Amino acid sequence: MWESGRYPVTGYQGQNDLSKPIVDEKSGYQATGFTEGYQQPVDADWAPAFKAHNSCVGRDPRFYSSVVPNGFYFPKKDANTRFTCYNNAKECSSPYSATSGCIRVGYIWRRMYKADQSLNTLAELQAIKYVYPTFRLAEIYLNYAEACNEKPQRDEASALEYLNKVRNRVGLNNIEEAYPEIKGNKELLRWCIQKERMVEFAFECQRHYDVCRWMIAKDEYPSKQWTLHLTADNYEDSYERVSNELPLADNAFTDRDYLFPISSSLLSEMTNITQNYGF
Repeated sequence: MWESGRYPVTGYQGQNDLSKPIVDEKSGYQATGFTEGYQQPVDADWAPAFKAHNSCVGRDPRFYSSVVPNGFYFPKKDANTRFTCYNNAKECSSPYSATSGCIRVGYIWRRMYKADQSLNTLAELQAIKYVYPTFRLAEIYLNYAEACNEKPQRDEASALEYLNKVRNRVGLNNIEEAYPEIKGNKELLRWCIQKERMVEFAFECQRHYDVCRWMIAKDEYPSKQWTLHLTADNYEDSYERVSNELPLADNAFTDRDYLFPISSSLLSEMTNITQNYGF
């Protein structure tokens, strides 16, 4: 959360039940309820106040720069469009439909979208040009923080310094202020670095490789397809989390998925190499 600087959700009550988050009470986060008269904080200071779900209130600025939640305004001033995507929603350009294209999860992706651009047509979408940074300074800092925390002669001071450089850039407090107990706690610092990477690199194709490198993918991946309750007939009920509305198979991960298969052409060239486990 913005003011506390703590990561609000520490897990879920069951691996297959992502409807009930385990909330860090010290974070100030609320997983239920609504706030009346909420003013959208990022790229939409022009938007009128509205009723916002508490799970989307007071979040890290990177949250609002990554997604537009159900009920929020899309960051284009002259459109003045509130993004509501539940069943029969009148304010959404793509209300829920079981048979045609629509937003099926309750949040629309907006990472790397510059505010006040139009996306009403495919041509407008295709016209957007963006230089994609394949390796950002934040990744160098967080890689270094992780290495300092994990190396045999641990350098906690440097790990904290470079983790805080990334946090401070978006206005968050130092990690030691958010978690006073982190000093001398290698496991907690590791967890915080992992959480920071998840937030900082959202939608940048980093998460899969991170969880595989940390060997936690089997804990992170397997689950049903959880979404907001977009077949609800009203805004309030649409914020219930459900697992039966997105027509996709459950997420799965097995031991073999930690590696990639080696192509048959390479195996034929390198006769002393065997195929990776499971392929």
